[in-house]
Order: sequence, then C-alpha cells, then structure tokens
Amino acid sequence: MRACWLEGSDGDRVRIRQGGLMLGRGRTCDLLSGDLRASRRHAVVRIADQSPEVVPVGRSRTHVNGRSITETTALHAADILDIPGLSLKIVMDNSGGSLPSGWRVESAHATMPIHSTSFVVSGDLWADLHILGWSGAAVQFHLVDGALLVESQGEVLRNGVRLPVGYVGPVSGGDRFGTGDAAFVVTCEQRPRPAQPTGASRLRLESLPMGAWLTVEDALGPRRAWLTDAHRDLLTCLLQPPVPYIAGDLVPDSVVRATLWGAAAIGETGLNQRVAELRLFLVRAGINGLDLIERRAHQTRVCVEDDADVHLD
Repeated sequence: MRACWLEGSDGDRVRIRQGGLMLGRGRTCDLLSGDLRASRRHAVVRIADQSPEVVPVGRSRTHVNGRSITETTALHAADILDIPGLSLKIVMDNSGGSLPSGWRVESAHATMPIHSTSFVVSGDLWADLHILGWSGAAVQFHLVDGALLVESQGEVLRNGVRLPVGYVGPVSGGDRFGTGDAAFVVTCEQRPRPAQPTGASRLRLESLPMGAWLTVEDALGPRRAWLTDAHRDLLTCLLQPPVPYIAGDLVPDSVVRATLWGAAAIGETGLNQRVAELRLFLVRAGINGLDLIERRAHQTRVCVEDDADVHLD
C-alpha cells in the first residue's frame, strides 16, 4: 500500500493515518487552521480502498483543485486541498514505508514481509503482493494493535475452509490461503505481543454535520477514526441504550432495532450485517473492531472498562 501524505506550503508533511486526519480550528485537530472562516471540525482526510479521500464535515467550504466540494471526494497525487487557512498538497510514496511486524507471506515464487498496516494479496499488479495464477478477489491483511486480521474480499479458502465474502477474523501463523491453483502461507516470527486491553478506558463520540469523530483510548493508547452516519447511530445506541441498560452492557437485538428503526422491518440478519460493517469499518481505520464490539447470543455491546470515561456530544 502506498504511503499518502499531506504537504503544507512550507514543505512539512503529515502522513495520512488509517483512521484519518481531522482538519479545522478545534484545538484537538491534527492540522490546525487559524482562519475564523474554518469550522472547528472542517474536513477529514482518510484512506479508503487503498487511496486517500476527503470528507467535508464542517459548515464552510472545502475545495479540491479549486473546486468546491460538498461530499466525499477521492484524492490523487498532486491534488491541492484547501480549507480556510490551510492549503495542502497530496503526496504519494510508492515505497509504502516499512513496518517490522514479524508477519510474512510465503508463496511458491516469493516471500514478503507484511510491512504496512493494510497489506493486499491478489492477482492484480497493484497489490502489495501479486501472485501469478491468483484468480479470486483480493485478500487484505490488517495490522491492528499488534494482531493480524484478514479480510476476505472474495471466495477464498483458509486451511481448506471457504471464507465468506466480507469475512474478518484473526490470523494464526501457518494459515494457508488459496484460490484456484494459487496459494500462500502466512508465517510469523516469535515476537512478544502487546498485552491486549480488556476494554476502552476512555471513549468519545463527537457528532458532526456528516458522520462523527471517534476517539478510543485503552492500554495501547488513543486511536481516532471518522465514522459514517449509520455507524455513528449504531454506536450511539450501544453507548447510550435505553434504561435499564448502560454503556458496556449487552444490549438485546430487540432494543437496538426498536431504538434505531422503530417499526421498520429489519431482522436479525440485517442487524448482524450492520454490526459486521461497523466492526470492519473500525478495523480498516486501525481500531480492532472485533475486540471493541462484542456480538453474541442476539446481543451486542461496546467493550469498555467499568469506570470508563464515555462521552457523547
């Protein structure tokens, strides 16, 4: 995966992280504007489908190459992104950087370390690892909080068992993935893995005119991500459920459905899909959604510590 940067007029660069960078006047923004015309939370620049995009979330104008935008817009190398008080150029680095994870992909013709937080294996030339004869859709690996997760974007076999499209789950050293006549094995050096948190100690969900800005903090530190409206609504329901439930409780499906959709006909399958979409969205943003969002026995909860600081605004 290519590394993507925002470059200011002074030549300084900030790498676009998985969860996105917030631009605006707010003191906690990643890139600050001193122009009063800028919104406190003005725009999010994030990585989606291996490429950067900008999401205008404020009430004043955002421009790409001089054109005013009002919806999510793809960004390309050398594009100029302007908000009041900031002018930024999109810079892409094909080297993709290096991340010593200890995980490797081994095929009949190549061995390559999983060196980025989002690593794609497929038969396409644009992939991080191109495997001859790979006939299926891509397999994407996500390095999140010291764990390696796999996302199946097509019909793929793992250890002889077919993974459903859209599957996301943990990977173990020695797992074998294949499609058609092509296959590869994931191996891992023995490295100490960071202790996994039992739940978030701090969680803040800030609603925006478009979506929300999520901050999750635990023993591994803070992570941030922009959420869509649908993901924000589901997370809000789980963090502020109706009485007698509180944040961290397992909330029954019937309560979630009634709160979000009222009399609308949405069954268990529909809710399962929405929870899966939220977990995958978080994984792609660099937050382990499989650990944060627990789904079991027709109930769902956000895993937070008993005395967690949970704030919604």
